[in-house]
Amino acid sequence: MNLKLVLFLLFFGFSFCVGFSQQKIDVNLTSLNTGNSYKLIATNNEYCPVSVQISFKFQNMKASTEQKIFLIPANSKDFALTEISVIDPSKKSSWTYEYFYNYGDALQTTYDLNYSYALPFKKDSSVKIVQGYNGKFSHQNEKSLDFGLKIGEEVYAVREGIVVNAVSNNNKNCATKDCAKYNNYLLVYHSDGTFATYDHFKQNGIIVKKGDIISKNQLIGYSGNTGWSKGPHLHLSVFLQTINDRKSIATKFAIGDGSKTEFLEEGKLYTKGY
Repeated sequence: MNLKLVLFLLFFGFSFCVGFSQQKIDVNLTSLNTGNSYKLIATNNEYCPVSVQISFKFQNMKASTEQKIFLIPANSKDFALTEISVIDPSKKSSWTYEYFYNYGDALQTTYDLNYSYALPFKKDSSVKIVQGYNGKFSHQNEKSLDFGLKIGEEVYAVREGIVVNAVSNNNKNCATKDCAKYNNYLLVYHSDGTFATYDHFKQNGIIVKKGDIISKNQLIGYSGNTGWSKGPHLHLSVFLQTINDRKSIATKFAIGDGSKTEFLEEGKLYTKGY
């Protein structure tokens, strides 16, 4: 967990803020003195929007908006969130705030339901879905897919997007959740606000980097068996991000020659002819 602690002196009292994130995200909140008030601004150095949820505690002060969750655009600096002002200048004033942040639009509920995803393996090959939606091993209440790829097999992008994060330095795995921290993964942001995570790449097996714009069917790396895994495979999940969690979504894939799309099912073998 990422933790930031900043202390400000303000008017006749004080203010402090604490920020939390589920993962390392390059976002910073700062307070600017405008004379009669303070402006709370944000800088987002990430390649996708980031949501920030703020909880205030005021003494003789107020915010210019009752909004609790703010969306900070990608690659933005000095983005105004709200303004804090004193109610009665003759009295002691202070404010504190705690904020949580995560990738994406935490309030988003809609996305492109009709998008046809590409199968993530090479043309003219067939791969089995070894674990499907709501699978018993690690997909309980989760719409994720495990493709039975062997170590070193090519992995292709299922959709165009921009790489938000990439980790490929790990070389460990085990069949329990304790090994999740050793996962090699690629996180990609899509134009409709959804994300895709590709997991369990082999060590140094990702060939794209953070900030790269990738195209559908582009080679992005090589499958492996890192992290929480009991055997070689590619884990794929498409989801909407919330402040503290992910909401995985069901997606249709082009199969065969690409003219037919359907939801993939556990235990079935699928061929990619495009």
